[in-house]
Amino acid sequence: MKHTIRIDEAVCRGCHLCRKACPRAAIKIYEGFAHIEGECIGCGLCFTACPFHAIKETKPCESKGREL
Repeated sequence: MKHTIRIDEAVCRGCHLCRKACPRAAIKIYEGFAHIEGECIGCGLCFTACPFHAIKETKPCESKGREL
């Protein structure tokens, strides 16, 4: 099951570590925060790289197709 990524702007410090960790260059930093703008493959490397825990992994709910 593929996970999706959500960035909490209230916690993000714009440190660029998630952007550097992303193998698809899907994360851009602007206005001081990380934003997913490219094709996220759900690998979780940005999640692991963030020292501020600003990146959350969500997974689709199997029965309804919604995110948890």
